[in-house]
Amino acid sequence: MIKIQNHYVRIETLFSMGAKTKKEAITNITDYLLNHNIISDKANIEKAIFARESELPTYIGDSISLPHARSSAVKQATILVGKLLNPILWDNHNYVNFIFLILVPEKTKSNLHLNIIAYISRLMVHKNFRNIIIHGNEKEVKQLLTSKATTYNINSNKLPNSKNIYKSILKRLMTATGYMLPFIVIGGVLSAIPIMLTGSHRIPNPSDGLIFQLYNVGQIGMMLYIPVFGAYLAYSMAGKPGLAPGFITTYLTASLNCGFLGSILSGLLVGNTILLLKKIYIKHPYASVFTALIYPIIGTIIPCVLIGLFVASPLAIAVASINHHLSSIQGMSRTSLGAIVGAMIGFDFGGPINKIAATFCQSQISTHPFLTGIMGTATAVPPIGIGISSIIFKNKFPSTEKKIGVAAILMGFCGITEGAIPFIACNPILIITTSTLGAAVSGITASLLNVINYAPWGGIIVLPVIENKLEYLISIMFGVLTIIIIIGLTNNDYEKHKNIKNKHSKRHQFKIEIIE
Repeated sequence: MIKIQNHYVRIETLFSMGAKTKKEAITNITDYLLNHNIISDKANIEKAIFARESELPTYIGDSISLPHARSSAVKQATILVGKLLNPILWDNHNYVNFIFLILVPEKTKSNLHLNIIAYISRLMVHKNFRNIIIHGNEKEVKQLLTSKATTYNINSNKLPNSKNIYKSILKRLMTATGYMLPFIVIGGVLSAIPIMLTGSHRIPNPSDGLIFQLYNVGQIGMMLYIPVFGAYLAYSMAGKPGLAPGFITTYLTASLNCGFLGSILSGLLVGNTILLLKKIYIKHPYASVFTALIYPIIGTIIPCVLIGLFVASPLAIAVASINHHLSSIQGMSRTSLGAIVGAMIGFDFGGPINKIAATFCQSQISTHPFLTGIMGTATAVPPIGIGISSIIFKNKFPSTEKKIGVAAILMGFCGITEGAIPFIACNPILIITTSTLGAAVSGITASLLNVINYAPWGGIIVLPVIENKLEYLISIMFGVLTIIIIIGLTNNDYEKHKNIKNKHSKRHQFKIEIIE
């Protein structure tokens, strides 16, 4: 038994389960729990577990699932480790061999279930723990979970602060960005190829036949990425009930000319609306109806009404004002324009500021293709520069970032600025600063060298549709060298920084106690 926040948590194991489906596995487990007087109502627990699964699958990798539920039928907080004889399909894609079921009494007022999840997740990071779970017997696993050797200080989220809120929002935005990226990549590439195939570096027209049709396919991808971003932002916050409302609401904001900022606001509105609705207690027989029907309907109506009445006009005016301001500075020297656009693209790694600058450049491609020349170089610089730096300066990055350096470089070649995102956590100020400066230098260089890009995309892959190809590569190289030099000159040892950070964080932690 362990003790978390003054609550005793029971540890149980159930190995060699012969279940062939997810439902059979849950049934086997609830039978065991009922027979051992851990629960009072088998049906109640099963409904609670599957209700949670319907919101968001609980597969966490390594053939392990982490289902959890709060219910009045739970007599004592319990962690049950189940092991299957053969893997079973847990969701649409993932197979499971091990089930860590967490049950907490409904009357528990603290965030006990979250801290239990944090406890298990922290243990899962350790390779030795995973090996014993995978290869050990029931006795060894139970001893491992209740051993003092496994006690760790777990960060407590008891009192959310601005830093935690920022990290939470950033995580949601990055999740949505991951779903959005394929649409931009496909749309950008399939828009660039037809321009190259015309032979004259121009936007295809209906007389180009199949080339024009291919260009239209690419443009569909470029139109869909805004609704997709908003939808998956809502999904990352509220699970399945947020997906359809997110698509509908974000499509509405896009049709009202609210741009990428509108998609962010739409996703946040939908996600928070459904999260508030979920706080209303619904009896389990009706919970699935609310998840599948009531939450999505209300989660669509309320955000759409709010956007239509209060948000659309001011936001559309703001987006139009930003675009007008960018258009008005075309009379300035191209150097200044290159610095501004480049810095905006490099600042937030594919976030709203990046998208405003990129969308502006893309909208000017037919009349001012030098702007997409600036954009094309700036989008490639941060992931290439930071990726190369992580390989050259090994002491300045954690081992996990070193491993993804090559992947970041390849993403930079493809014009995907988001390739630099994984590096933010190790030193956000340094990474954001160098990314902004490097992209600005590339933008300045591209504007001075009169780089012309006929594709609404960037990176090395658009080189066939670039005028002044050598100058385009030089612009990227200057930006990359800027990042490498700045990171190389900074006195930033990651391990020392990490140790200092851990010292200051101890006062915000709680201890897992082992009860002999």
